[in-house]
Amino acid sequence: MAIITTKHLQLLNDNIVSIHTKISKMIYPINADGTIRILLYNGCSGSTATINIIQTILNKHNFNVYLLGDFEITKPNKNPYYKEIKKGLIKKKEGTGKGKKYIIRESLFKLNEEIFNRNKILLIKAKYDEIKYLSRSKKLDTKFTGIQRRNKLDRAICVVKDCFRNGTLGYPALAHDNTIKKTNRCFDRRKSPNKDELKVYFNIHNLISYLRKTVKDEENDIEYTKEHVAPSAVQYYEDLYEFGYTNNETAFQNSIDTWEMLLKSFIPFVDKDIISDVLLQMKNTRKLPLAHKDTIVNYDEVSKALHKSGSVFGNFLRE
Repeated sequence: MAIITTKHLQLLNDNIVSIHTKISKMIYPINADGTIRILLYNGCSGSTATINIIQTILNKHNFNVYLLGDFEITKPNKNPYYKEIKKGLIKKKEGTGKGKKYIIRESLFKLNEEIFNRNKILLIKAKYDEIKYLSRSKKLDTKFTGIQRRNKLDRAICVVKDCFRNGTLGYPALAHDNTIKKTNRCFDRRKSPNKDELKVYFNIHNLISYLRKTVKDEENDIEYTKEHVAPSAVQYYEDLYEFGYTNNETAFQNSIDTWEMLLKSFIPFVDKDIISDVLLQMKNTRKLPLAHKDTIVNYDEVSKALHKSGSVFGNFLRE
């Protein structure tokens, strides 16, 4: 009679695990791993353009991203299952104590499960402060990376042009024939072919307060999310898109390195050749940003206030 030893049992177990792994990979391709990829952002940070490029790069790495149509599904009005789950909780009389964050988590779980069964992955955007409830869910497997704007004055200009913050920071204005006229074009201006004609007028006091708060808040965002985004790191919009404004090869390689770092937490191995192929199509296709004196109506007043603030704010000014 053959004697079954511990070594034989271990070998049998290893073979079973190996067979199970091979079967799992046939049924569930490695790219459909059930993990939600989340780009952390704050408004006016270039996140929409960035997540679209991320989607292209992931697809070329054989990670099939599900086409949602809108990446901001942590917003109830853009989440396909939010109303359904909320209605179900009310019907079961479980709505008490189940707030927005709980419903968002449940809807993400349901959507991700549906997408996983189609052998695809879920890619979304979320605000930095949402990481607290998204990362703590035991039902969601998540991976994070993040983007910010280094130049906070450019972010402030975007905020004003989009009419965010209820106009407290300033207002957008159209410049035509040496006249300046207040406009409510707001977010629709992003679709306009004549973006350069839109200027901003800043409320100086509120601008300085905004810059102080934004610098501090975004430093805290980087620190708080450091462990969540590892091995990636939060990257700046200006570094990601440096390649778009020049034919300089060094700038192109720098941008490739920045995109690689942005994606390290999303992909086990980032192929820089794929990044290069994707970015090459957009190399030197962007217009250089306007000097701030050409886009800020009350530029002299803004410049004086920023230099007087005794901080780094003056460095945000682009001549």
